[in-house]
Amino acid sequence: MAFDIPLPFVNLAAACTTIAMDFDTVQDCALPTGVALEPTGIICVLGPISLAVSYNIATKITTGVVLGLCNHQAVELTTSICKIAEAARVPMLLPALLLNVLSKTRAHRVLGRKQAIHDTEVELGIHWGLQTDLGPRNMSLGNATQRLTMYGSEVAWDIHAIEAQLEMVALIEEVQDTIDGDTDTVNAQPGEIVAFRARTRRIRQVLSGLMRWTRYNQQRVQVQLQTVIRPLLS
Repeated sequence: MAFDIPLPFVNLAAACTTIAMDFDTVQDCALPTGVALEPTGIICVLGPISLAVSYNIATKITTGVVLGLCNHQAVELTTSICKIAEAARVPMLLPALLLNVLSKTRAHRVLGRKQAIHDTEVELGIHWGLQTDLGPRNMSLGNATQRLTMYGSEVAWDIHAIEAQLEMVALIEEVQDTIDGDTDTVNAQPGEIVAFRARTRRIRQVLSGLMRWTRYNQQRVQVQLQTVIRPLLS
């Protein structure tokens, strides 16, 4: 089966960039009788992970490719596809399932960094709690600065990734809207579209919550860096 995707997808995937874009020639409808319209689809790239989905409105066939997943992500995505009967009828469901997998990965990393930042606060003696013994700890300024700089870089990637995934959610909803708007191209049942909407809404809610935690992590790292660097400047 042919998979019709723009050539730039290969370059974008190889570059490990970050982008969410659609490819849609449905607007160019002034075609001779009997000539099939071009597919409608999306390209999403987030670092080493890339996806392209193509929906042919003439044949109502969806094809897709996902690259760069680690083993457990690939297993989870494949399992999700096999469990959902409408996966073949809602063109943008594959991207939604992938974003669900990626949001779980991001949640694990955001919460892991939250704990690591907490542990550093305790080691530096700047974390307050009912049973916290405030005071200096035996962590060198060099080690503290190195650790906090690393956390700052990781948190910056968390923000970048979450913002990109939120943009991707909006894009797949927009493309699905385009497909659903033409009754001649709709292949999914109304209930399947409703389920798709519920799924993307939950993904957006999870990502929005993760963004709040990530902003909090970012502020904590900044406070810790100020605490560590201030003695060097005085």
